[in-house]
Amino acid sequence: MSFRRALAVLALPSLLFGCDAIDLNLEPEVDLTPPPRDEHLPPASVNLPTVPPLELLDTPPHLPDGSWSVAGLLLNRDDLREREVRVTAIVSSIYQCESDAVEVEGEAADLAGDRDDGPEAVLTGDRAGCLMPNFRIVDTLRSPHEMLMVDYDAEFYEPQLRAGSSYVFTGIYTRQAPGFTSTEYGLIRVTHIEGDGIEHPEDEEEAVEE
Repeated sequence: MSFRRALAVLALPSLLFGCDAIDLNLEPEVDLTPPPRDEHLPPASVNLPTVPPLELLDTPPHLPDGSWSVAGLLLNRDDLREREVRVTAIVSSIYQCESDAVEVEGEAADLAGDRDDGPEAVLTGDRAGCLMPNFRIVDTLRSPHEMLMVDYDAEFYEPQLRAGSSYVFTGIYTRQAPGFTSTEYGLIRVTHIEGDGIEHPEDEEEAVEE
């Protein structure tokens, strides 16, 4: 090849594409500008689960005295079934045949009324249409988990119990009791209740001896 022909071959790319080098790895630019919003469309809505109250998240399974909370009892229901348990909780409602229940007042009553009725109860009792004595307990007045309490000495305990107050309850955790069935949460056949305002005959005897 002659010298002149070699120069012509080397100059050919410059003549075809200009003097600037070509980067074959360049990618086309992408337009990141969002499309204009259609004003006729309804506003977007996001359905997020309801955040539980902070006091529910802070409820421990055990209390300092070793008793269970309602949440702790339910978490361990399979292990505790048909066993004696001690539970510290608030009385949310006390059943009365004449007016269904004595609810705590104000905001607490509204919160308690929003709960699912929960366990089914068989209509029995001394009068037709009345349930056997029962009441319900919760960890907090915002808790969705209620525990049904039955088979206790109503004449002794009910005059001393106050809806909205906290007590320590002892009894057998089970699914059935005379007049009641609860397959989901279970119920407690109460044998003993402790707390402010609860006075037992043995307490009075001890006070006399002192």
